[in-house]
Amino acid sequence: MSNSDTEKKAFELVKKFLIATKRVKNESEITRAKKGSGYDFDLADGSKIEIKASKQSKFNFGLRLNSKEEINFFVKGGEVFRVLDVFKEPKLYIVKGGENYISRKKWATCSVPLDQQGDSIDL
Repeated sequence: MSNSDTEKKAFELVKKFLIATKRVKNESEITRAKKGSGYDFDLADGSKIEIKASKQSKFNFGLRLNSKEEINFFVKGGEVFRVLDVFKEPKLYIVKGGENYISRKKWATCSVPLDQQGDSIDL
């Protein structure tokens, strides 16, 4: 499966999760953000969500942010939905960003301490 397939599947899973948890009423309340926004979804309530997906089952220590816009979104407290094991047994971690998570050792990498990753949610 390609990265595009992984992303597409993760987006579907997150949409279903948002509806199931009543964060939105239906898919029409979830819109794709403009390219370069630093996040993936705008929700009807004004929330914004970045989605990071992986075929792997481990969180791994860092999240890769691919642009300065993504970094700025995360530093300002943006929500990142980390979806792991997308095609087999998907698990969701919801990570609230903050400046203390940015690692200056590598550009565009943020490290989320284990105690801040939260519990996984089965999708």
